[in-house]
Amino acid sequence: MAVDLCYIEALTILDPWSNIIRVFQCVLGTSTLISLVVLIRQFHRSRLTFHGNLMLLIISVLCLYTLYNISLIGMAGRTLALYLFWPVAQFVSTTGTSNSDNLTTTPPASQSEGEGEYRCDALLVPVWLSVLLRLPTYQHALTYPLLHFAIMAERARATLHARTYEREGTRFGTTACTIIWALYAMFSVWMVLSTLADDAFDQPQLNYTMISRYNTGTVIILNYVLLGVVILTAFADMAIMWQNAKMYKKRKKFVIPSNNNSLADDSDHSQYSLSRAYQLNENMVSLQLFLPLDLAFAVAFSLYLFFSAFLRTQYNQIGMLFLPLYELNTCLLPLHTLLTLLVYLRFVRQQSIDRKAWSTATACNLSVEVQRSLYMQHLKAQWAS
Repeated sequence: MAVDLCYIEALTILDPWSNIIRVFQCVLGTSTLISLVVLIRQFHRSRLTFHGNLMLLIISVLCLYTLYNISLIGMAGRTLALYLFWPVAQFVSTTGTSNSDNLTTTPPASQSEGEGEYRCDALLVPVWLSVLLRLPTYQHALTYPLLHFAIMAERARATLHARTYEREGTRFGTTACTIIWALYAMFSVWMVLSTLADDAFDQPQLNYTMISRYNTGTVIILNYVLLGVVILTAFADMAIMWQNAKMYKKRKKFVIPSNNNSLADDSDHSQYSLSRAYQLNENMVSLQLFLPLDLAFAVAFSLYLFFSAFLRTQYNQIGMLFLPLYELNTCLLPLHTLLTLLVYLRFVRQQSIDRKAWSTATACNLSVEVQRSLYMQHLKAQWAS
């Protein structure tokens, strides 16, 4: 290993713009983890109910968020720790690129004799650490689009089988999660093996990466395939939303005849179905939540891939600016994650406020008419009726 490599890494660690981006990444990751904890706590207190299939898929998404943001904090935090606690500046000042045969540098004057020399490879990223912290990024890029595709498919099934779906079990959610997490595991094993097979990973690296000559092409193609899945999911969400709105309008046409308690329909249904009405309402409120987020992710993922490709083509021209610009580009995805959790949290809190208002009205022994009015307002807020 040459000191030249360590010298480049030291300059990267000292770069102020890179450190600003690393601080931003730590803030993003920490804020996301805090939002996750608050969301889970708020959801537990709100006692909202969704179908078991949808809950299984959402739990998988939250687990993926957790792993991804822990790795984000780990990568940025380690480099910031080196900047703050390792004498990088002294290393740069006492080591030149001409000392390519040395692995150590003289300690600064403040260090007493006999305390040893600084190993320059402490600045570099060990391969095992690169795999541990970078792998969740690739796992997130694969699994997140698949999970949202599964959520879209689950909502499609709930729309097609609205009359009976409420009483169905969680077989679809269990099967979808099993398949996706199995793909997650197989992709992880392949990614690790294809990385370690490259001779370039026999020594510590300049940055956190798992891209080798054996997986570069596959990863690039896979990213664009997943972009297609993301765009397909967004358009499918819009189609399902439109279909649910159409079915919801038909439900509004049910009338109650004055001579009996049966419900008549002027379309293709002979009687009113409470299960169908409940499922349509759940579909509407969940799609109103997921559709904007899926559209936003399609835009964010497209921008991420576009700027990643652009930066690679400009690598020779931008030189040392490549890494900070690339890390800034990667902030698009965790930023979307944080915004998604904030939207979830706002939704859950609103439902909790509505439920609390209804409980308070009941406890105050208000008149039946007032309680009925508040209850209907609660239902409208919860199910967008």
